Amino acid sequence: MRVNLPSGKAYRVSGPAALTLIEGKVEVLGVPMRRREKIVVPVSKSLIVRVVEDSIVEIGVGEGGKIEELKEEAPLIPYDWREAAEKVLNLPRPVTLMILGDVDSGKTVFSSFIVNYSLSKGFRTVLIDEDLGQSEIGVPTVIGFTVPKKPLTSLSKAGMDEGYFVGSTSPSGLIHRVLVGTRVLYERALRLNPDIVVINTDGWINDEEALELKTSLINIIRPRVLVAIEKGGELEALIKPFEAQKWLEVIRLTAITGLHKRSPEERKLLREANYRRYFESARIRAFPLDRIRLQYSLMGSSIPLPKEEVMKLSDLLGVEVVWAGTRWDKVVVIIGRGKVGEDKLRIAKEEMGRDIVIIPRGAERGTLVGLIGPDGRLKGLGIVKELDFEKGLIRVLTPSSDDVSLIAVGKIKLDEGLREVAKVKGYPF
Repeated sequence: MRVNLPSGKAYRVSGPAALTLIEGKVEVLGVPMRRREKIVVPVSKSLIVRVVEDSIVEIGVGEGGKIEELKEEAPLIPYDWREAAEKVLNLPRPVTLMILGDVDSGKTVFSSFIVNYSLSKGFRTVLIDEDLGQSEIGVPTVIGFTVPKKPLTSLSKAGMDEGYFVGSTSPSGLIHRVLVGTRVLYERALRLNPDIVVINTDGWINDEEALELKTSLINIIRPRVLVAIEKGGELEALIKPFEAQKWLEVIRLTAITGLHKRSPEERKLLREANYRRYFESARIRAFPLDRIRLQYSLMGSSIPLPKEEVMKLSDLLGVEVVWAGTRWDKVVVIIGRGKVGEDKLRIAKEEMGRDIVIIPRGAERGTLVGLIGPDGRLKGLGIVKELDFEKGLIRVLTPSSDDVSLIAVGKIKLDEGLREVAKVKGYPF
């Protein structure tokens, strides 16, 4: 429907919704919408628009979505945020700033604001988004970076120029991968000779592992500025030790009030919508197992056993063994139909002289993976459809058509509807 918006008003549009400017002038995060430009607001997200002059917009609102007028006395961008942006952009360049904050504190809004503000000043700007679950520019499980060319009403329009596959929607248990990935992308960003590098982090701050991750991120990146967006001192344990460091300036900002608090289920729905967009044009590709390499995989870290050893294992276990390999600590066995009894497993372990890990055939299906090229760069994501041992192939659903030499196995499993159905401990296969 078409709606007239009077000049000087501000509105919050909550998704699912879509907004198209027909006539007039409307701004989102200080960026004017172009005439006929359409902004889609996903479920559980919202954006704030300021009406600069009398305008006509076309708005469609789905179930649960809405548009509401905001009180004029509340600034859309807090004053201390504007002061912080001015301070950062007046520092000698290049400047790297890292943004910290709890979930729903406004980290993404501030990232968008300072990226747009920097671009409006003509500065070459890079954004690295370390949030594995709720990234604005990448796909879940990936750290991404983008080099936007102009201010944008939504950073999601910038797209991801490059990414690093971590393999989970949370850094917990994988902080080493997050540190490596952020540093790798940061070094690539620096090679572009940027004026400003903005690093937006995830909202995990409330336990010792989170403290270890954020402290290590600061130390491995060594940003010039640390922006701490706080609701009530929740970041003090993290940032106070850095206050005496001369190489780092800490800027504390107040969190935005009135932001929608997303539940875990809403966050999951957002990720699943992101998967669906990403895999919309995907096709199945088959990669030869004798040429491709598997990372974060029991199979990939094992030496295949000869045929006679595989047959011996089949006899010991009393089931069909379709593949078997050995590592320094265990024998990895993928079986067909049937179940291995405890007595047979014990005897097989004694015979082989080490532990045996049994994996049922088909356990690989639905696993999210990263496709890595010969240059070590992420070429895209994929979903494992099948390990075809008869033909020696791994079949993967992916939109990528690039050359792939390595498949990094993740910890998230998706069903046919691209819904998250499991988070795997250890290596899936």
